[in-house]
Amino acid sequence: MEAALKFARVSTGRKEVIAAMRGFHGRTMGALSATYNKKYKEAFEPLVPGFSHVAYNNISALEVAVTDRVAAVILEAVQGEGGVYPADPAYLQAARRICTDHGTLLILDEIQAGLGRTGKCLPSSIPTLRPISSVSRNRWRAVCRWGSAVW
Repeated sequence: MEAALKFARVSTGRKEVIAAMRGFHGRTMGALSATYNKKYKEAFEPLVPGFSHVAYNNISALEVAVTDRVAAVILEAVQGEGGVYPADPAYLQAARRICTDHGTLLILDEIQAGLGRTGKCLPSSIPTLRPISSVSRNRWRAVCRWGSAVW
């Protein structure tokens, strides 16, 4: 996640990042900044500035939040914090369109959704999504220790 956030900020020259409510992105400083639940974040504040959150699966909220000041939108195809919440395919397609319209990068956090849980090996392999970065790590841990940020 850290590499994807750095890439988004450097390549766009922007500092703001939008993530979804109920999202969990990890325990590093940038990932915690994108994570929604305060219980994970409070002990480490202040975190990285410029992060805000919108309702998951709410296209209208995303349209309002994403402006020409936003470097990246971070979404999970399947949220796993407090249950299992899959993204509506129309929501992911709208996120792709909204990001393209504003020159904003789309980051898909695929830790929960990897290894075929959405019908594809990774949701980013769906051709019309074209995320600038796909972040996957935990589900591969049993095979080998590694993390990846692909762009």
